[in-house]
Amino acid sequence: MKILLTSLLLFTIPLIVNAWNDCPYGYVNSPYPGHCARYVDSDNDQICDHSQSPLGERTQEQPSSSKLEVNQPLNYYFWQIVILTLLFYAFTQYLILLSKETKIKWINGVTKQRVRRFLNYLLLISFLLSMITGLFRLFHIFGWIEVHPKWLYWHVEFSIIFTVLALVHILERWRDFFNRFKK
Repeated sequence: MKILLTSLLLFTIPLIVNAWNDCPYGYVNSPYPGHCARYVDSDNDQICDHSQSPLGERTQEQPSSSKLEVNQPLNYYFWQIVILTLLFYAFTQYLILLSKETKIKWINGVTKQRVRRFLNYLLLISFLLSMITGLFRLFHIFGWIEVHPKWLYWHVEFSIIFTVLALVHILERWRDFFNRFKK
């Protein structure tokens, strides 16, 4: 056990030492949340370690975290989106039930197939929006394009909608899927 801990320590020390001043994109004092996926902040100063000098070599000309305008972490509306999406799904199911019992013309046109088709379109649109925003973020990480940090926010929001709709889609079609194999 001692040998394992010693070897682990010996292999991680060079990684920590090499984490200073080696930004592959050439950023200097990159603030939180960083411009790429390699953001590391071992000294908790809200600046990426790859974009700044080691602690002992810093001079007064280099800005400290107190002088930088640090971006605040994004707040995602996870539960609100989940609840609204599920409420929308419940409303569509209510319309299906109501269409069987009512004489109102526009509600009679609501069928299970039309609701499923509509939910499939919503699933496709949320997937495409999540994919497009994710690709833009990926291109930003590679340094090919410059993207506003809000793209990450919208990527997460569309991904939440996509995930909820995908789970609803799977649960709604579970029986149909297994009934195909019974025949």
